[in-house]
Amino acid sequence: MIMTRRKIPITERALLQRINRKLDEKHEKVHKARGMVKEQCDFYRLNTSTNTVMKYMTRDDFEKFGRKLDAIREYEILDH
Repeated sequence: MIMTRRKIPITERALLQRINRKLDEKHEKVHKARGMVKEQCDFYRLNTSTNTVMKYMTRDDFEKFGRKLDAIREYEILDH
């Protein structure tokens, strides 16, 4: 019998904190979009040295970016 592992859900907030810890040394930060920016994207990446937006991200892009940074382990999934 083959057993498959269930993926453990993590919250958006937990992933956001993990990503920001990894980006801190690069002087970058990811923020959840609010207000008028929310109409364009779900998250945005900010360079904290120059205070400029580097990239707008959808929720899927946010999860992919977290995986690229190894902020999400392979047995975890972003809670929807």
